[in-house]
Amino acid sequence: MDDEVLTKEDVSFLFNELRKASVLWDGRKEVLRLARKKTFVRRAKNGNPVYKYMWQCAACSKWFRNEKDLEVDHIVEIGGITAFTGDWNETIRKMLPRPVGKHLQCLCAICHSKKTGVFMNAREKFQRKEK
Repeated sequence: MDDEVLTKEDVSFLFNELRKASVLWDGRKEVLRLARKKTFVRRAKNGNPVYKYMWQCAACSKWFRNEKDLEVDHIVEIGGITAFTGDWNETIRKMLPRPVGKHLQCLCAICHSKKTGVFMNAREKFQRKEK
């Protein structure tokens, strides 16, 4: 078997597949579970209490009624494909970290886009230009 190096396209494909898999990963569900609380809504006609879950954004601390309004975010950015060092074990550990409460957080869409924007601007600003 040849010791051929993966092409940029191969690495990009594998990285994107890992990102897709992280959406189905049970750690994501665990982070959402950690960010929720059960709240009393009202009493039913029979007198029993009715509860619903609400989820809290880690950045702005607002509460959301729908889990789909929140996104799971890496507290420390993983850097994307450009930060790939060639070590797939390291990449998998970054993308699917344990313990999740220490490495991941729930953010609302607005806070997540702000955080990602700041990271992308900083990365562009300090990226070396090719000669």
